[in-house]
Amino acid sequence: MEELIKKMRKDPELQVSESQIEEWIEEITDKGFHYLEGKTYEIIEKEKEEALQEYPSTVKEAWLQSLKQYRVVYDIQDVVHGQYARWLYWTKNHTRIPDEPVYGNALHRGGTLTHIRFTGNDVYFHVLFNPQKNFRGSFSLNSTILFQRISPEEHMVLLSEEGDTSP
Repeated sequence: MEELIKKMRKDPELQVSESQIEEWIEEITDKGFHYLEGKTYEIIEKEKEEALQEYPSTVKEAWLQSLKQYRVVYDIQDVVHGQYARWLYWTKNHTRIPDEPVYGNALHRGGTLTHIRFTGNDVYFHVLFNPQKNFRGSFSLNSTILFQRISPEEHMVLLSEEGDTSP
């Protein structure tokens, strides 16, 4: 997204003024991205590192690389419906032993969050894995770490938070 903004500023054919870019950023920011208030890319990366701190460094580094365009989500009000998400889970052939991390041994390829279901003692996310085949599933928020892909609008908010809107 940052590269797109830089190209917009430099491309004479687009004829987008600095004030138009600032208006666009302000409009996006006003849409209610409260969960990004005070956040920067550096903070988001640190939050992911902290979320994965119990895992071996080789696994953690591979997952962090795979989650470059994602943010960790801890609070239900920070979840964005319709956005792509990934999470940690236990594979079918592996049961957790006491000294292993709580949340799983694999990073799921993910899917689009469609809705949330509340039960007496848990919260379940319903996910669309494959729209063409209407393949769906669900997972418990209480037993995983959730990561959501950062949308283009969220990138704009993060760029405005960092004050990095200059070429």
